[in-house]
Amino acid sequence: LFVTPWFVVRALTFNARNSAWRGLRFHFSGRMGEAFVIFVLLPLLTALSLGIAYPWVAKKRREWIVNRHAYGTTHFNFQGDVGEFYKIYLTAFAFVLPLVLCYMVIIAVMLPATQRGGEPPMIAAAVLPLMLIAFPLAYCGFFYLRVKVFNYSWQNTTIGAHRFEASMRFWDYFGIQFTNWIVTALTFGLMYPWAMVRMADYVTK
Repeated sequence: LFVTPWFVVRALTFNARNSAWRGLRFHFSGRMGEAFVIFVLLPLLTALSLGIAYPWVAKKRREWIVNRHAYGTTHFNFQGDVGEFYKIYLTAFAFVLPLVLCYMVIIAVMLPATQRGGEPPMIAAAVLPLMLIAFPLAYCGFFYLRVKVFNYSWQNTTIGAHRFEASMRFWDYFGIQFTNWIVTALTFGLMYPWAMVRMADYVTK
């Protein structure tokens, strides 16, 4: 837990120093103490708030990473709004909510029956097929979150007088991820590097 900030800072510094555009290198100026707050203390706040603070923590993390990067002597600047992060995360949670409710129902009806030594009620068996729908919905929520956070973060990032544009689309991202999974599984992982390059190619375009 306490080594995490060191790993984060060293990884971001390494990636920046080994990235260049038109002969000019990037650099990262984040410090260990800042990383400790962002990656150790703030997640504890998320746990204490039962997850309510997580979108705010995600916004602070993105802000720190972006603002500590620079291209030459010009720093990047993130101007995102925490309210937009809450909208995105709450929408994504709506996709995950059916799965959470299924788990809650199963636990609520099966645990008392197990403690009494009886058979689980029929309602528990009835909920299990619903999870076949809830699981894909939860994955869709993850993809939605990835696309929306990516687009919003880059659209609100500037460097000097220049602004970035990002236009990833949910169904495109979902299709690439889904086919990547199938190809990787059918080749027993041998095509994983191909899948990673394919996804990176789509994201950067």
